[in-house]
Amino acid sequence: MKVQDVKKECLATVGLSVEFSNSEIGSLSKLLWVVNNAVEEGIEYAHQMAVTQQQQFKDDDKVPARIDLKSLKRIQWLLTQLTRNETSGLFEQTDADYRADLSYINNVPAIKQ
Repeated sequence: MKVQDVKKECLATVGLSVEFSNSEIGSLSKLLWVVNNAVEEGIEYAHQMAVTQQQQFKDDDKVPARIDLKSLKRIQWLLTQLTRNETSGLFEQTDADYRADLSYINNVPAIKQ
């Protein structure tokens, strides 16, 4: 992935240029599939809540939707990359961060009873 700022004569940043390789596009397409499924499941869950509990959702209500932590980490990484000029292998570092998060989650000491 290549990210660069687009500047005019006054040196103000007026845009962002992003290039993805074919394999990176494939990775993004898979991530989009996960996000789309989470959105659809969230919509269906909210619909069921509206029907069974006669709950109406307003524009500023937070409708619950579930997405796995790995996908959220990838989205977080991608948005971070798009807002700065550093590049790295697509999802390599965030996958390592995700594994570190899993290690933390799995190594929480048991609560003594």
